[in-house]
Amino acid sequence: MLRLRPGAPGPVDVSTGSGLRALLVGSAALWLATAIPALAYEHVDSRVDFHDGEIVRECMEAEGWTVAECAGRLRVNRVTLSRLLNGRAGVSPTMALALERIGWSNADHWIRMQGSYNLAQARRRESAA
Repeated sequence: MLRLRPGAPGPVDVSTGSGLRALLVGSAALWLATAIPALAYEHVDSRVDFHDGEIVRECMEAEGWTVAECAGRLRVNRVTLSRLLNGRAGVSPTMALALERIGWSNADHWIRMQGSYNLAQARRRESAA
């Protein structure tokens, strides 16, 4: 669960990822470019069950881009983007800057999301041990 800053709309449930993804469907680029950077949120529940690549894929599909076209716009190798989209790689600082460059939120946001995902995965592994 994310709690938005005072005066913002109510909490957004992202414990399964479905809350954030539901908000991103439709005008994903608009949402990322305007709403997410403005959120000052605190993590109440840090279970992040979705990889940043899923969000990038939804944004890409909302734009109607192929992997090759999106990679070209990001100015990254198609294989690099494919690894992110398929959850085999995380958002690097270079990729975060590329996403920022095309207007999909800002690099700080992507790095924070990747860090949250990594922390949630580490907690899950630790609790399983």
